[in-house]
Amino acid sequence: MDKKKFITTLQRQTQAGNYLLGVETATGISARCAVDGGADFILALNSGKLRQMGRSPIGSFLPFKNSNQHTLEFSDSEIHPITGYTPLMLGVNATDPTLKMDEFLNELQVKGYTGVANYPTVSLIDGNFRKALEENGLGYARELNLIREANKKGLVTFGFATDLLSALQMNEAKADIICLHLGLAPNEETTAKHRDSLEHILELVRRVSVELKKRKSQSILMIYGGPINSVTEVRYLHNHVASLSGFVGGANFEQLGTTDQFMKRIQDFKRADRTHNDDLTAEMLEGASQYDDPVDFVRRYVQENYSLSIHMRELAKLAHLSPCYLSVLFKRKMGITFTDYLVKYRINKAVELMRHEELQLTEIATMVGYTDYAQFNKIFRKHMDIAPKKYRQTKIQIVS
Repeated sequence: MDKKKFITTLQRQTQAGNYLLGVETATGISARCAVDGGADFILALNSGKLRQMGRSPIGSFLPFKNSNQHTLEFSDSEIHPITGYTPLMLGVNATDPTLKMDEFLNELQVKGYTGVANYPTVSLIDGNFRKALEENGLGYARELNLIREANKKGLVTFGFATDLLSALQMNEAKADIICLHLGLAPNEETTAKHRDSLEHILELVRRVSVELKKRKSQSILMIYGGPINSVTEVRYLHNHVASLSGFVGGANFEQLGTTDQFMKRIQDFKRADRTHNDDLTAEMLEGASQYDDPVDFVRRYVQENYSLSIHMRELAKLAHLSPCYLSVLFKRKMGITFTDYLVKYRINKAVELMRHEELQLTEIATMVGYTDYAQFNKIFRKHMDIAPKKYRQTKIQIVS
C-alpha cells in the first residue's frame, strides 16, 4: 500500500470516529493474529524480538548486535511474508554511526515495506549518557533526519516521541504519525504504581494535542507503552482527548496464552469505543466461588450490571469476604478504589452511548446507573471537565 492511500485510509477511519490500532511484534504467529484481528498496521521492532526470546526489551538499547540488521532479518523471514495487505513498518536505529541511511531506505522500498519508525529511540534515554550522545552527534537529531529522508522517498513515517519537545520536533520533521512512547512496560510489582500515573499521562497527551492543534499539525497522534494495559484505560484517554487517534500495543497482546486469546485481545483494543459485556447470567447463579481472583469477579460483575445499583457489601457477600478486605484487594490490584473504577466505567459507557444521537442524555444517564440526571451531570463534569451536553456537541462536530 502506498503512502497516500495508507494515510488517507487512517484519516477516514478517525473522521468516522473509529480508533486506530497498531501492533508491535517480532514473530510470524503474532503477525498473523494481528492481521486476522484487524490491526491497521504492524511495527517490527527489535525490542519485540527480545521479549519473545524471554529477555528484557531494555536490551534493545544495548550494542550486543547490529540492531538494524537484526530487525530486518527477523522481519524479512517471519513477519513480511505474513502481513499481506496489512501495512508493515520497520524500526530503524537512526543513531547507528555505521548506518548508510540512503542505501538502507532504498532497500526497504525495494522489499515493499510501507514505512519506518525511529526505534530504538534515544528519547527514552536521559541523564549524562543522553547528554553525551547528543554532544557526539548520536542524538535525537539523527532520528528526525531519518523521518525527513524517509518522507522524501515516499515512505510512511512513524515518529516516536516522549515529551512535548520531541513531539513538536517530530511535527516539524513532518512525521505522518506521532506516537507518544509512554515508557517501558511496568512489571507486576510496579503495575499499581504506574496505573496511578494515568492522570499524569493524560496531562501529557492533552498538552501535546493542544500544541499540535495550534500548529495545525497534519500528523496522526497515537500512544504506545507505559502502564496502558487494558481497553478501559485506552478508552479513558480517548474519551478525554478528542484528537488522540489510536494506540500501539506489543507486550499487552503477546503475553497471552493462545492465538484465539491474542486475536480477541487485538479485536477488543481495535473496538475500544465499545464496551463489551460478557454474559454472566449462568456464572452469577454460581456466585463468585468459581473465580480464583475475587477482583476479576468484581470487574466482570460491573461489566454485566453497571446499569444497576452496585454496592461493595453485596459483592463481598457473593465473594465470601468482608467488604473492607475486598476493597483492599481491589485497590491493590487495580491501583484505584472500587468506587472510582465503577464511576469511570459508567462514564466511559455513557460516552460510548452518546454516539447514538437518538438517545436523550437523561436516558443515557439511566442506562449507566444514574436515575438522577443532576447527579450524572455533576459526576460527568467532574471526571470529564465538561458538561455532558457540551461534550456530545463537541464530539458530533469532530466526527462530522
